[in-house]
Amino acid sequence: MNLISILLVDDHELVRSGIARLIADQPDMKVIGEVSSGEEALQFIFHSLPAIIIMDAGMPGIGGIETTRVILDKLPSARVIAMSSVASGVIPAQMLRAGAQAFITSGPAWGRCSRRYGWCIAVSATSPLRWPRRWAGSIQSTW
Repeated sequence: MNLISILLVDDHELVRSGIARLIADQPDMKVIGEVSSGEEALQFIFHSLPAIIIMDAGMPGIGGIETTRVILDKLPSARVIAMSSVASGVIPAQMLRAGAQAFITSGPAWGRCSRRYGWCIAVSATSPLRWPRRWAGSIQSTW
């Protein structure tokens, strides 16, 4: 079985640890790296390209929006899933315009919806999709 490799990019260690734990429950996925900044993400990606990059939108330094732009400019085949606690407005729109393939709202929903996010990651790694309507509040996509 081919595992979907995932890089977690978030400046909060607790968030990264929680997401890593949820991904560990998915038999076809593996976190290959956890970094706390856009700068670290860029260094990591150019040495070991993961299938999926889960990117926090708001981080100090090079934020998630600019990091996503740089990654996709240099590696157009990269798959970025943007993440933020802000569910609507400017931040999700900016991440999607920067090239993120999907947007996931972080927060308490992660624990209740881990299978949904696992599915999001698995499908994002392999093909374009359209999100089911009932998920519109927590997941958005450019497809």
